[in-house]
Amino acid sequence: MELLKQEELSLNQLVELIPPMAMVRKHLSCPWELKASVMRRLTIDIAGKYVNFIDGVKIFHNEAWVLIKPDANKSLFHINAEADTLEKANELAEHYINKLKTYQELGR
Repeated sequence: MELLKQEELSLNQLVELIPPMAMVRKHLSCPWELKASVMRRLTIDIAGKYVNFIDGVKIFHNEAWVLIKPDANKSLFHINAEADTLEKANELAEHYINKLKTYQELGR
């Protein structure tokens, strides 16, 4: 609040400065026996990209990102994507869902 006062900004003005973001959450089923090989193939495929492995595999695409996380208790992956529009977030999530499906087919 002190910083807002020093900058002579209202909270509403500060909120307006935050760029809009849209997030989608999707799921993809995957047999237990393929989850590890799918994650390995993904890790190899994204080599050289800006990634974070803290909570799954988070892949950054400029101002957007996608997080692929294997579920600990169910035979599925969680795919979360964030971008400046809902359309871009959906496209990013679908792109990686298609990759994961391909990896599953290769593992069978």
